[in-house]
Formats: sequence, C-alpha cells, structure tokens
Amino acid sequence: MQIHKYRVSDGYDVTIHMPEDAKVLKFDVQDGNLCIWVLEDNYKPSVGRHFKIIEEGTELYIRALKKSGLMYVVDPTQMETMEYIGTIPTYGCEGERHLFEVLD
Repeated sequence: MQIHKYRVSDGYDVTIHMPEDAKVLKFDVQDGNLCIWVLEDNYKPSVGRHFKIIEEGTELYIRALKKSGLMYVVDPTQMETMEYIGTIPTYGCEGERHLFEVLD
C-alpha cells in the first residue's frame, strides 16, 4: 500500500483512474491545484471513479444510513447517491467547495 496524490480537475464532474478499493484520505489545495491523497495498492487494476465538486449553497438531499452510520447525499438534479470526501475554501471569492464521490 502507498499514498498517491491525484490532481482533481476544476469542474463539476471529475473522473479519476485509481484502484477500485483505494481510500481517499484528504481533499485539499497544493500549489494552486485541487488534489486528493489516496491510500492504494498500486498492483491492483485501475478503474474510473467519479467525483463531483459541489459549490456552497447547492441544494442536496441528505440520506443517513443507520446500518453503517455513514451519511450520504443525493444530488436532486441527477438522483445520484454520493459520499462526502472533504471541503476546501474557495480562495479569492466567498464560499467553499465540497468533494463527493458518486456511488451509483
């Protein structure tokens, strides 16, 4: 297992190729770039994992799963279930950006 950094393109829908069972550890800005740090087994094959960057104030529906204790959100425009990854401030303007992984 190793920790790898991936740049996250600055857009609403993002696909990053990494092992399917890789664990996202952190979402942050480094040298002006959006990045995620991931714990992964680099010997496993890569798959496209889908993420969304949601601006502060976007309407989302919350769905708590009591069995796992995790909270998921549903994008009402896409009806996709997403898991929250992290939040970063939006430098130079108001608000924050939130990263979610699309689970559907």
